[in-house]
Amino acid sequence: MFGSGCRSRPVRCGSGNARRQQAFDFLGRSLSASSDMQPGERRSVLVRFWVDEYGNVGRFEVLQSGGTAFDNEVLRALKRMPKWKPALQRGRPVATSFVQPVTFQAPEE
Repeated sequence: MFGSGCRSRPVRCGSGNARRQQAFDFLGRSLSASSDMQPGERRSVLVRFWVDEYGNVGRFEVLQSGGTAFDNEVLRALKRMPKWKPALQRGRPVATSFVQPVTFQAPEE
């Protein structure tokens, strides 16, 4: 989701059409599930964050909690995320929000 009136959405810095995938890959590599999860258990966290006009990621808000430990793990990973290319409005960089679902799933036994 990005701000109304924006002509382009923010993208993770990188090259080619794989920028968005790079962001998902970064989160996948940066997150670790709690060892307290039961086999096959799933936990989901829905988080909003902002990409400012300089490409910095910040202003994190948990919209749907998966439990305190899972929320904190998602926030920890997002705070380490590299810069993005900001959204553009009329050719100028603008701050905008992004909503990201994150699902943790423990392996089956």
